[in-house]
This record gives sequence, structure tokens and C-alpha cells, in this order.
Amino acid sequence: MQPLKSFEELLTRPIDPNFFGQFVRQILKDFSRAGIEIELSESHSPKTVKDTIQSQVAEMLTNEPDKLVRLFYLVDIPEHYLHDSLLNDVVLPSESITFYILKREWQKVMFRNNYS
Repeated sequence: MQPLKSFEELLTRPIDPNFFGQFVRQILKDFSRAGIEIELSESHSPKTVKDTIQSQVAEMLTNEPDKLVRLFYLVDIPEHYLHDSLLNDVVLPSESITFYILKREWQKVMFRNNYS
């Protein structure tokens, strides 16, 4: 499994169901550790996963930015990515932030499968 390079790749790449299940479980684990409730299951499509996370990110940007910063820390994404998204993506910062989250969660599962 190769790293994600775009949302389109997540939505169009054939994904092993076992890998996708691990991916969703990793997302749920990290969101839970950050104190963020999110409704996802392994049976959801990649598009639903992306849309659900993007909606949650948009909500946190507006109402709970501290939770978003905590999530970035727990997912292991440099905080400057958040700042860059807010400064450079004035139309939809939630989209670029969601991509950073999904990309890192994908990497975690990929690395765990390849190196453990």
C-alpha cells in the first residue's frame, strides 16, 4: 500500500477491506483519544469517511479549535500545517486539514502493516 497523495486517490484507489477497516479503526481511536465523538464504521465508503471527518473539522474550526489542535498532536501532524491551512486556504481550510489527518492515519496503518 502506497501513501496517499490526494483525496481523489482515497476515493478511487482499490482498497483492501482489511486495510480500510484498520484505517477507520485508527481514525476512531485517535478521535476518541482527543475527546472527539465521530460516527464512522468500517462499512462506510471512503467518501463518507472523508465527508464525515471534514464536517467534524469544520465544526471544530468554528467552535472548538483547541480540540483540533489536540487532534493534530495525537495524530502526529505538525501544528504549522494547521496554521498554513488557515492562512493559505481561505475558502475551505477544513478540506486541507482533513487531508492531513487522513494522510497521517493512512501512514500509521501502512507502516504498522509493513514494519510490524
